Amino acid sequence: MSRPISGTAKSARALGALALIAAIAILLQACSSVPRRLAAPQADLLGLSLLRASSDGQLFSLRVKLVNPNAADIPVIRMDFDIRLGGEGRLIGEYATPFTLPGQSSETIEVEVFSKLVSSASRLMAFSQGLNDALAYEFQGELVLDAGFREPLLVFRRGQVPFIIAREE
Repeated sequence: MSRPISGTAKSARALGALALIAAIAILLQACSSVPRRLAAPQADLLGLSLLRASSDGQLFSLRVKLVNPNAADIPVIRMDFDIRLGGEGRLIGEYATPFTLPGQSSETIEVEVFSKLVSSASRLMAFSQGLNDALAYEFQGELVLDAGFREPLLVFRRGQVPFIIAREE
């Protein structure tokens, strides 16, 4: 034989159910702030500077402009990238500072990356062209988003970037 449920037990169950419903509603609201389908952001390598060269490799500074064609902001935890430079090497690295890519706007980030996979500075300069010493590049990147249910967004771009060798003082 079952015992009748007291009024306080009914109230506790009702409060528990309400708390569960509220938690689910908050979770759904958080998930809906970033749409399920996003157009891929565009990346443009604005600047490439050789900061330091040694027998171990080279240290480069990059400026990357990311353009968000979507109406929604995109919360990014980090950006991983692989840049091929005029057939003369690769820069592989990450930008690990979280940022938000504003909806229908852009964000420019600066990052330093060390590479053992790049030819000497003089060889890179030999491959640069024009008045700006532009170097052909192929940028492949991945934006890791601040949402556990989301796949990273892929970014790809081919272009030319001015190549500068920083002078040590």
